[in-house]
Amino acid sequence: MKCNQEKLSKRLILAIGLAVLLGGSTYGEAAVRTTPLAVTDKNQTISDDFNFTTDKDNFSVIKADSSVSGGTITIDSKTIHAEGDNLGQLSKNAIIRTTGSSVYGKSGMNLDPASLGLDPGYEGTINLADGLTITGTIKGDGTSTMGIYEEGYDKLGTVVNNVNKNGFHRYIYSNNTGKPAGVTVNLGKNTKIDLTGIQLANRSGTVEDYYFRNFAICNDGSTLNVGDGSSLSATAYGRYAVTPAALYNSKYGVTHLGNNVTLSAKGVLTEKTSGNGAEVYGLISRHDHVGDDKSDVNGRQTVTAGDNLTVNANLSCHDIDYENPYSLAVIGAEIVNTDLTTGKNTTIHTTQDDKGLGTYGLFVNKESTATLGDGFQTIVDAKGTTYGVYGLYAQRSRNDKSGNVITFQGKAVTTVNAAGSHQAFGTALYGSTLTAQGPYTINLDCKRLCYPGRGSVPGKGSL
Repeated sequence: MKCNQEKLSKRLILAIGLAVLLGGSTYGEAAVRTTPLAVTDKNQTISDDFNFTTDKDNFSVIKADSSVSGGTITIDSKTIHAEGDNLGQLSKNAIIRTTGSSVYGKSGMNLDPASLGLDPGYEGTINLADGLTITGTIKGDGTSTMGIYEEGYDKLGTVVNNVNKNGFHRYIYSNNTGKPAGVTVNLGKNTKIDLTGIQLANRSGTVEDYYFRNFAICNDGSTLNVGDGSSLSATAYGRYAVTPAALYNSKYGVTHLGNNVTLSAKGVLTEKTSGNGAEVYGLISRHDHVGDDKSDVNGRQTVTAGDNLTVNANLSCHDIDYENPYSLAVIGAEIVNTDLTTGKNTTIHTTQDDKGLGTYGLFVNKESTATLGDGFQTIVDAKGTTYGVYGLYAQRSRNDKSGNVITFQGKAVTTVNAAGSHQAFGTALYGSTLTAQGPYTINLDCKRLCYPGRGSVPGKGSL
């Protein structure tokens, strides 16, 4: 018996030593992979952790395309990390990516993507494990990077023979599908995504006309479910133009946020900006992307959230001459052609540290609805010089058939601290309605042009 135990021990030691020599894992530990992975089976389970570094544009760490459509992909990893260095203008990178689903033409007919050299796109379900941490540090020029990119609808249009100001072909949008593509991504409980982008000096000239984009998640025409206790964060340090967003929901995207979810975005401009400037969003939901040519049709988006949603947005522009920027805006949450519903105790906190042209808590536009649960509050801290500061802003555009509809389902508070701003509003309603079903309090600290409320509030609240 003793002899058999000794043989068994020697075999175990030999097996462990061989596994270590071969770079494998023991005792069930996940391997750490340093190369990207293309999913090869529609029901594949991925258990490896990832630590990926690249200087190649348009990278993906985990990618699912049409060849694996129709099943359920499971990502059981604990950590996925990506480092990108010296990435080029207009590169579109993602740590986890599903390829775009469809391309539509002017006639409204579904074109064959293969005839255009495009993948027809992944359709299926991807489940992410509870407690997964996704991190990335990206350095480059006018680069776009997403922690998760649900590329449900890559483009809803066709190229025509006219170009935009940057010399790129313009897309004509004319087919309104009205619903998300057949892609669903389910984030487990306590998922953490933290993405940092750093804009480098351009290799071939100016980058003032190109946004440096960092999105923790971009739901581009799919269905997204975010588990309870999850945290999504995106930070962009830009020389001229930045657009960070914790969550970007577009092209008929449907997003459901669980309880106790936190969305945070921060943008920092470090040099003089006379180009696009900055647009920072904790949450943004609208049909088009920032910088896109405007579509001929606007599909409807949906965002729902459970209790205790927290949305943070911060913009810092130290010592910047913003003589002619397109925008210097920081917005806690913006909804356009979107139905937003939140549970109890939602907090939107927007901070502008230095200079800005527009600072907003909640921005509602183009026939949107916002149904906000009891205990809703928006806090706006404009610490520097800003042209306009708004706790709640709702605007009806010229061609809209109806205005925006906002409902407070219980107690609500708007707080605006804007001592250095040119003008500040607690609530500004233009062609829109706000119904307060409980007490609505506006706190406004302003030294120049101060407007606690513009518009009317039917119900128990008042302006």
